[in-house]
Amino acid sequence: MAYPSEDQPVRYPPVLSTLGKDHESIWRDTTHTEINRIKNGITDLDTFGDIPAARAFGRVYVAARRTYEATLTGLQEDLVAAGEALANAGAEMSRRDEDAGSAFVALNARWSSDAGFSSSQRHDEATQTEEVRDGARELVRIDQEAADASVDTGDQPAAVAVTTPDGATAPDVAPPEQRMDTGG
Repeated sequence: MAYPSEDQPVRYPPVLSTLGKDHESIWRDTTHTEINRIKNGITDLDTFGDIPAARAFGRVYVAARRTYEATLTGLQEDLVAAGEALANAGAEMSRRDEDAGSAFVALNARWSSDAGFSSSQRHDEATQTEEVRDGARELVRIDQEAADASVDTGDQPAAVAVTTPDGATAPDVAPPEQRMDTGG
């Protein structure tokens, strides 16, 4: 889509993209490293030996390690989901802004000249109908009769030429400040 030089697209700070893409990969890698460190640790239940108190502590350690590993795995999943959601939110915001911008560019193109307004188009179409042409010819006739009557009485207002939709010219007997602007 081409933008007028003064209407460049909006650029947002890349915070959502940065959080969604860059940080997500950092979060994924960091949690992956920690999960592997726990999984591949050399300490297991056998490390604590056969002494009952040490063995009991070993069971506590193994349970804590499994809990920690499961928590880190869940944390990794949450961070990855958050990163993807942030990236998607940023992309969606950008897409919607571009769609809104496109709508305004289209509106500007339509309304950059009188021809783009429905009111102008309908006015022009209406002035081309035979009914309006007949009315304009009748206005010319009435104005001419009024001008002729003014000549007969000697009370003639300043005449101004008026062109009707069919190209006929007639004097407009109303002074300029009393004439109504019809926009056509």
